[in-house]
Amino acid sequence: MDTRTRIFYGLYLLVGAFCLAALVVSWMPETAGRFIRQDRYKYGDLYDLSMVSHFKVPKEEYPAHLQVPGRPLVVDAPAEHSIVDSEVMFMGDSFFGKYFGGQFESLTGTPVYMHWFDKVYETPVDALEKLHYKRSPKTRYLVYERTERTPALYFYKTAADYARPDEKLRKYFIDKMSLEFLVTRNPVASRLIGIRNTFRFDAFGDISRLCAHYSTDPPMIFLEEVVMSNRVKKDDRFIMGIADKLAETDRTLRDKYGLKMLLVLVPNKFTVYGYRYDSYNFNYSGLEYDGFLPRLYAELDKRDVAYIDLYDDFMGHEGGLLYSRTDSHWNGKGMSIAMSRLLELYGREERRLLPVTR
Repeated sequence: MDTRTRIFYGLYLLVGAFCLAALVVSWMPETAGRFIRQDRYKYGDLYDLSMVSHFKVPKEEYPAHLQVPGRPLVVDAPAEHSIVDSEVMFMGDSFFGKYFGGQFESLTGTPVYMHWFDKVYETPVDALEKLHYKRSPKTRYLVYERTERTPALYFYKTAADYARPDEKLRKYFIDKMSLEFLVTRNPVASRLIGIRNTFRFDAFGDISRLCAHYSTDPPMIFLEEVVMSNRVKKDDRFIMGIADKLAETDRTLRDKYGLKMLLVLVPNKFTVYGYRYDSYNFNYSGLEYDGFLPRLYAELDKRDVAYIDLYDDFMGHEGGLLYSRTDSHWNGKGMSIAMSRLLELYGREERRLLPVTR
């Protein structure tokens, strides 16, 4: 091996050792914060996917407390409750989070337990089995949240459809030691990526395929998975199958666990804003909504499934946006509407359980 080759391999090993050390250091809790942009949540998850400056719009922060008409503003933070000490369980994804359940507890004084689904196809029955939950006389309701895209894309799939033989290894190296810590979320590298992505967007119209549907005036980005769920064909048989599955979940929760399911289907951001061609300068045209949510609601009514209808409220809302422009989640206004409707449904179900007085 000549001198040039030895130098080349030496530099190669040195760079590799540095990258490996940086990954390990970025994974360690006490040092990870130094390698991560402190503003990574400020501009929304869809901006972080695109890294195009035209979409660098500050995301609205959730208010300290949701203001719901007819409810006093409670400022005390709720306590943490175990699953057996709760009266209401909340199960869902990132639209609920700890914030929503905590606000419900503050507004009602009802002990709440929160659980986030690990998998997109997970159901409340799956979660309760995994938690080894036993029927409790104290817990009476399970608030089940899903976004509109979840039943449209995943309700006919199972865990086997998503399983990978190297899933544990992938989760360890990708989720725990992700290159995002050193690249897109690194303070220096993210600026360089932002400059490059903005240039490519301005010059060639290039943008991440994960957010390929957007408006620049005013700025608005949609997650591509959400757009796909709106565009997938949904005939009547498909919708009736989804309603049957939700009704089956409702029955199992009632018969096996003594829980009444309260369903919250959050409309897709694309459903609410993606067809407003007169208000936005979209990079697409000709798409029309297929009425998925109203059609599904009609089938749920036939099966006596308790749910809140957010579609009409969101579509008719004129007091500002209900979702962040550059994030896939709702903002405080959208959450306040959902909370109001949930409290109404919860109150109706509570009144139905009251004993009849003569």
